[in-house]
Amino acid sequence: MHKLRFYVLCIIKTILLFFVLMAGQAVAFTKISVLKIDTYTDVIEKNNVTDKVYSQIESNYKSEVNATGIPENVYTDAFTKENARNIILDRVQNAFSYINGKSDNLEYSSNELDNLKSSVTKFLSDYADSINHPKDDAYNAKVSSVCSDAETYILDTADVYQFSKIEKAGYLSKMKKAVKYIDVALIASAGAAVFLLLILIAANRKNIKNCMYWLSISIGSSSILYLGACVYLKATDYFNSFAIKSPPIFSAMTGLFNKFTDQFIMVNSILLGLSLILTIAFIFGGRDKNCHTQK
Repeated sequence: MHKLRFYVLCIIKTILLFFVLMAGQAVAFTKISVLKIDTYTDVIEKNNVTDKVYSQIESNYKSEVNATGIPENVYTDAFTKENARNIILDRVQNAFSYINGKSDNLEYSSNELDNLKSSVTKFLSDYADSINHPKDDAYNAKVSSVCSDAETYILDTADVYQFSKIEKAGYLSKMKKAVKYIDVALIASAGAAVFLLLILIAANRKNIKNCMYWLSISIGSSSILYLGACVYLKATDYFNSFAIKSPPIFSAMTGLFNKFTDQFIMVNSILLGLSLILTIAFIFGGRDKNCHTQK
């Protein structure tokens, strides 16, 4: 009966350690990768998101020539790919400043659009002069409206991670509140894991190598569970089934989620390898006749 009770207690501790490791890994991953701005900028660079954004902007103004009467080059000659890239990266930086509590809102404006506004204003002014149209309040309102529409469209197109829409849905503000406790959650997870490990060591103090057996089960189970989910996502090409019509947004979002998945696979592959090493060490390390029980 004593051996059975000891065995059951070890199983309970191992299960608890499994859940702590699952939670701890999720928290650590959030801090190290999800909340790291470089993760997002790397995806933008590697997936050529800037080219896709600029191409969409060009296509938009080309298609609107007949409706607005404003030639495409009025916009594109004054707005380069470098301007687009700077705005895209600035939008990411602005979002993280908000998430990390460095700013109170997501409001954003950019001087990268100054040349474009000047180009549009000059074109409309020259056109008004050519037809002797008075530059009255109605004219000034029209110029302001055209410039404002152009600014809104470009800034929205450059928001490839859709931070503005996520904020309007209320999720970004919730994330901002949660970020304050990420370090506490990480310390709590690490503390709980160490505490359970120490209890496991104390319970197996007469045969310490048995801890490798129990520890390998916790680490291996958590890594296999995460790996199974990640392999499924990759095998089914799950993220590429997203119904996102905008090419730059699709490229950025799918690239980001695939990057997260790849990182999870790498980390949990290492943990699974560690689990196998612990298991091999336990098997070939000389187990006694009471390998799972305490005398």
